[in-house]
Amino acid sequence: MLTESPVPAGEAIAIHDFLTDGSFPALCAELTQLLGVRITFRDRHGGMIESAPASSPPWLIHEPTEADHAIAEAIENGASCRAVFLPSGAVLLPLRIAERPMGGLLIEPAPDSVPTDDDRMEHVTRAAGMLALTVVELCNREVSLRRRNAELDVLFQLSSIFVAAGDLDEVLNIALQSSRQILGVDAGTIHLLERDDREMAMHAAVGVSTEFLDWFNALPVPRAADHEALRGGVVTVADFRSYPHEHVREAAVAEGLRSMLSVGLVFKNKTYGIMRLFTRQPVTFRQSQQMLARSLGEQISAAVAAARLEAQRRRDRQMRRHVRLAADVQRRMLSADAPSFDTLDVSARYESSLELGGDFYDLIDLDGWLGIVIGDVVGKGVPAALLMASVRSLFRAHATHAETVSEVASRVNHTLTRDTLPGEFATAFLAWIDPESRELWYSNAGHDPPVILRAGDSLTEQKLTAGGPLLGIDAGFDYEHESVVLRPGDTLIAYTDGVTDAMNFDGRKFGRDRLLEGVRSQLRENPASSAREVCDRIIWDIRRFVGLNNEGDDITLVVLRAR
Repeated sequence: MLTESPVPAGEAIAIHDFLTDGSFPALCAELTQLLGVRITFRDRHGGMIESAPASSPPWLIHEPTEADHAIAEAIENGASCRAVFLPSGAVLLPLRIAERPMGGLLIEPAPDSVPTDDDRMEHVTRAAGMLALTVVELCNREVSLRRRNAELDVLFQLSSIFVAAGDLDEVLNIALQSSRQILGVDAGTIHLLERDDREMAMHAAVGVSTEFLDWFNALPVPRAADHEALRGGVVTVADFRSYPHEHVREAAVAEGLRSMLSVGLVFKNKTYGIMRLFTRQPVTFRQSQQMLARSLGEQISAAVAAARLEAQRRRDRQMRRHVRLAADVQRRMLSADAPSFDTLDVSARYESSLELGGDFYDLIDLDGWLGIVIGDVVGKGVPAALLMASVRSLFRAHATHAETVSEVASRVNHTLTRDTLPGEFATAFLAWIDPESRELWYSNAGHDPPVILRAGDSLTEQKLTAGGPLLGIDAGFDYEHESVVLRPGDTLIAYTDGVTDAMNFDGRKFGRDRLLEGVRSQLRENPASSAREVCDRIIWDIRRFVGLNNEGDDITLVVLRAR
């Protein structure tokens, strides 16, 4: 009896929307024969519907006659399934589906038959009323099912569109148009919270003027009617003409708006904004409409969350690309080949815990002398890398103009203290070496003291501690310097704290003793080891010690062997 085609939203419902095979008009004809009264099925205009098995569709709707106008008026104004007694003596049972007139069941004395007594007519009317209630119940269920299917179809379509759409405002405009269509409203807006939820910006609008939007956007945030919606609720205004807030009332009436439904855009307990839907006629929004609006709000907020996440991913990818480029530049800065000397063998190694790090080293040709710088700036990542580049450049610039290593350290310290913020500092070790005499002049600015392992069976150690405090703390400090003479076979090991602080899963540090013991073992096994081989041994020992624990600091080494 019922069709499968959905009822268009906002259109009147007629009984023939639910007819399939004409069985109900045929049932009315059979009841007419059985009960001795005439029972006919009428559409909302009063026209009679009768079974026509040989035609397609298998039912006919007759044009209403002049006499049917009273029937149409009773169908329009009567209560569903409540008997309306017409002047002609007939009884009409109006059928209302989804609170709208659909048609009616007309009971009248059959022509050319014995008059029906009142008691019999009352029984027939009561039975027909029960039949009418059954019809209304079935049709209401069908309307509800169709609406729900249509809603689910829109939600599914929205999900598909949201996946395909890229721009957030495009997504919101599509969502607003779909919400307007399925809920049968005339206008709408979507505002999103921005700037840490301190501001609310309009991202989509339909059916309202620019003047109204300008006025609405000028209201404080959050607006008076928004509090409940921002908590995830649904707020309705039945008629703006009786709205208590004067400014809202005047603007809405001037725009021709009468009712409003507001729903918060909430996804996983986070509020993203508000969707407001407006009508130009007074409307009392049903509970089912409010639930649908909430579902639409959840879909839209999920789309907003996904769009913002994707935008953040794009920014992150761009940032990672920039970081990789910066890391490449940093590695090229640190990978300069050491000047070649017959009496000196130098090797350096740098391994960052992140793509960018704060450790640095430099090997400088100073008019036939070898300059060595190794240092560590505070912090990690991009800020540390930028400060590292600055400190390295300062050492390079001042090394070619100063007379002593201590003067270089003092100049770098003065510039760094002047140009950096409190809490930005660096440690560094600077050495100048005359390759002919193997005399080494150095100044240590708060750095872990490098060690010279003297050639011989015992491989005694000598720490290089002379200098001063951290760079960037006191601009007026004058650094000291000292000199030592390297003998053939001596080994200088300079390193950053990432070497000694490397930690295993037991929480133990690699430490200075393990570092030097590993170098001693290498030199005892192969006294002619190159500087590169010593570096490799230190890195290998560190890796064996920490295992898979990679939560360490940058590792930087400079090894020099005197020949």
